[in-house]
Amino acid sequence: MAQLQFRAAIEHESLEFVINHVFLPPQLPQNTEEYIGGGDNALLQLLHQSSDSYARNFSKNSVWSAVNKLVEQFCIFENNTSVSAHLFATAVKVLKDRDAIGIHIKSQNAGLILRRIENSLIFTSFEASPTSSAVTEAIEKLLISYPGPAIAVAWETVVDPTFLSRLSKFVEMMKRHQISAASGRGQKAGETLQEERESTHPMFVSELLTGILRGVGQEVDVERFMKRIGDEVLWDNATILPWRRSSLWLVVRVALWVVLGQDDYKFFMIFFMAQVLVLSTQRGVKADRLFVMNAKLARGVYKLRDQQIPDLILIDAERAVENTYKQLNDEWLQTHCSIRQDLWGSWWTDFSSGTSFMKDTVITMRNSREYVKGLRHINCSRPEREAFTPREVRRIDMMDV
Repeated sequence: MAQLQFRAAIEHESLEFVINHVFLPPQLPQNTEEYIGGGDNALLQLLHQSSDSYARNFSKNSVWSAVNKLVEQFCIFENNTSVSAHLFATAVKVLKDRDAIGIHIKSQNAGLILRRIENSLIFTSFEASPTSSAVTEAIEKLLISYPGPAIAVAWETVVDPTFLSRLSKFVEMMKRHQISAASGRGQKAGETLQEERESTHPMFVSELLTGILRGVGQEVDVERFMKRIGDEVLWDNATILPWRRSSLWLVVRVALWVVLGQDDYKFFMIFFMAQVLVLSTQRGVKADRLFVMNAKLARGVYKLRDQQIPDLILIDAERAVENTYKQLNDEWLQTHCSIRQDLWGSWWTDFSSGTSFMKDTVITMRNSREYVKGLRHINCSRPEREAFTPREVRRIDMMDV
């Protein structure tokens, strides 16, 4: 039902971007994509359509109103080259109880989540992309706690024109400019130098902004969770920036977890992955990538076997997996038949074009008669066997033992 309503007019290149960053297949690009902005927008577009479809078909929970607003704001902020102070201030003013705003501050490698709880606005920040060194040194996935520091500011303080204006301009500046003091560092020839391939330190958001907000608010305890982060640092040319998993995708997932909670978040991720799989099947994505996506979706459902997955979501995911498997199986059968036809077709063409079966199965050895006759007169005698007598000197005299 939901699959029929899921449509997304995105280019094939953008769809491949979504597959790489959502499913993380084994074969990935070896340098950063040139169309990151278009890929991130396509990812948000698919996510927005999925959240809207999920709310209409599978959940009557009022929290989905906040989720749709959250994803919609992500789309608005990312479609603009920078978050203007006016745009940010307008989004904050219209927040209602339990509503949230998520911002990916890419220039500072930071994620910022603002959520209104009754008469307070809670600010939480965290690192959007782990350091390259941490990713390459990790044997398995990284285990990171989210979100970071949390500061609650009274709502009447937040909507104060002076405070909101200063806060909006700060966010705009952080979103627009990359500060060299926070740039990644690396060791070269014994010296610590700026390293473009290393992640930026989020200090100006996670430390500076947090410190400023602590002066007008107070620290609060929020529900935190441990997340296993899968990321890669891939490049085949040292002069090009490496491929890294989308930091926007991590910020979005953390924001969704904060708003939805653990169970609903995981259920929605199953639904979203199923929708991307269905779209990929319709768009003719290569079979090897469909196989990996199918396997990861099936594994995601299996990991939630002890939880009460809504029946409609489970049926939706099973249908996506079964249809993909059927398509892969049909493609393999067609490939197998075409190979057999080509093989026998080429053999019959060669056979019928003058090849003689009798001539090719008779071997004539014209110079072998004398050699075969001589084999009858060869004298074969058994070699005489000699008794084995070791010549090595014993290291231990057995008489003295």
